[in-house]
Amino acid sequence: MLRTLLTFACMTAAQWLPAQPRSELEPGSRAALQRLGHTPLLIASAVDQATESRLLDAQDRDVLIVPHRGIHAERPPVLLVHGLNGAPRDLAGMADRLDAAGRQVLLVLYRDRERTTSESGAALADAMVRLREEHYPEGTPLDIVAHSMGGIVARAALNTLQDPAWRGGDGRHRSRAPRAGFGPVRLRAIDTPWDGFSREPRVVVPLLPLMSVLFRSLGWAGAWEMRANSKTLQRLFDPTLEQVDIRSFSVKKLRPGATRSLPEIEVCERRALVRFVLEGTLPETPRLRNAARSLAQDSRFGQFQGQLREAFDSCFRCDRAEQFSRSYDEVMPRPRGTHTSILVDSRFVDALVADLAVPGASD
Repeated sequence: MLRTLLTFACMTAAQWLPAQPRSELEPGSRAALQRLGHTPLLIASAVDQATESRLLDAQDRDVLIVPHRGIHAERPPVLLVHGLNGAPRDLAGMADRLDAAGRQVLLVLYRDRERTTSESGAALADAMVRLREEHYPEGTPLDIVAHSMGGIVARAALNTLQDPAWRGGDGRHRSRAPRAGFGPVRLRAIDTPWDGFSREPRVVVPLLPLMSVLFRSLGWAGAWEMRANSKTLQRLFDPTLEQVDIRSFSVKKLRPGATRSLPEIEVCERRALVRFVLEGTLPETPRLRNAARSLAQDSRFGQFQGQLREAFDSCFRCDRAEQFSRSYDEVMPRPRGTHTSILVDSRFVDALVADLAVPGASD
């Protein structure tokens, strides 16, 4: 039994060691950073995991939102959220490109390994409220670019602001406006594992409370709720988000990785997703059900659904799995690369910046 427990823990850690930050732009950001001995002109490339942790500890926060290359409040804001076991410097190229395009780039620092995704999401929701109330007029459009697990943290934050009870919360956010008072929000999730990873072996189910404590003590709390059948992932897509445009960019992998791309999953799984797209029948397994619901949250889902229907109307005998992959790649093109190399792919970064050129939700 102990061997099974340790094997599952090690397997989980090996699959899910990317990272996440906490967020908040303090009222006196320049003075606060100067008191910490840091220049107010923080740049993403200088914020590694150790620096991120020191900044969070210095202000005793789980999330901080700090400006990249200075404060430019007149510019349209964009939040950058890194993934599990990551740091803001992972998104340095993206930050510089957005800054050059005239955006106020705000780095989200958070405790991706020490806190669960729902805990980080709640802390990010608090930080977004402070950011909006102290620095931006109500209704200001906001963009969020998130990598890997950062997409789940961002979605959890938006859920908390829209529906404080989405995960059985304590209602602390009940009096606050959806989106923290920001206007239309666009979330761009890069290779986010919305489906989670395979559920734990049945033999360890009675040990889940113990394993939760073990994961947290080992600094793997961020990975704990990435189980496909965790309460967080099972409820992540429940709230209907108002004025939020979500688009996911999965990567056409050059080599196998921890995250899955839907056009490359098993044939039987793709056929089950076709049934969901055409008939609305949710798959039974937790991981595939998460995948289906993440597909439906994408703002291009209607276009994808229409194209798939049209394809089967004109070719009744077409292989459903193959047609799913073809239609997916036509409507939701996947850049080639790896889970991390995509962040420095100039063509992908330029295309993403162009997509976000005009603040506000996409049509």
